[in-house]
Amino acid sequence: LKEKDAVGAENVTNTDKLDSADEQNYGDELIVVKALSRFTIMVPNAGFMKPGVLKVGDLVAISRKKLKLVESLPCKYDPGVKVL
Repeated sequence: LKEKDAVGAENVTNTDKLDSADEQNYGDELIVVKALSRFTIMVPNAGFMKPGVLKVGDLVAISRKKLKLVESLPCKYDPGVKVL
């Protein structure tokens, strides 16, 4: 995946599995994403991440061409630095 094909999303708001019986089928997980451009979309997991890894508020990258979840991005701040 090239950098121009991925777009950052602000927050993951909800995750929902369509078929909870089949844990190996990663493509069945749908994720509601609030994008930086202020629209909310439901995108499928493209199979790059195991189901249940994402939590509400995580940053993710989605593919521009197919609107599929590509990867989880690091958080905006480091909690260790915040303590200092």
